[in-house]
Amino acid sequence: MRDGHGEWTIGAGERSLTFLKSELERENTEVVPLSGAEVPSECDAVFVLGPQRAFREDEAEALIDYVQGGGHLLLALDPLVSREGMQPTGFEAALAEVGVRLDS
Repeated sequence: MRDGHGEWTIGAGERSLTFLKSELERENTEVVPLSGAEVPSECDAVFVLGPQRAFREDEAEALIDYVQGGGHLLLALDPLVSREGMQPTGFEAALAEVGVRLDS
C-alpha cells in the first residue's frame, strides 16, 4: 500500500485499514507500505487509497510505468479540495498518457 500523501494506512491511526491488512495476511499476502517514487520489482500490486495530498509528477509516472511493466494498481482517489476549489491529484498527466481521463 502506498503512503506519504495522507492515504489510508495499514498501521494504527485515524485512517487505518488494519482490518484489511489482517484479512490479506490471512490469505498469505504480504502487505507493506511504500514510500517514494519507485516500486520494488517484487511488488505484485499497489493500492493508493484516498490520498489527501497531491502526488508529484514523478511519483505518478513511476506508478504508471509500474503498470505498463505488468504491475497492478488500484487508485481510489478522493477529491482534493482547498479554499481555491478542486486541486489536481498529480495523476492527471500520467493517466492521460495511457488514455485515462481523470475529471475533477
